[in-house]
Amino acid sequence: ASGQAESALRVWRRCAKAGDVEGQLRLGCACYQGAAGS
Repeated sequence: ASGQAESALRVWRRCAKAGDVEGQLRLGCACYQGAAGS
């Protein structure tokens, strides 16, 4: 993943853990598409 994508993933993970629905959605989509790594 590019530096920008890695940065976005960090933000989305933080938001998702805090219960933010949009963060959960975006992180889930990234995982589904394989962008989030393992």
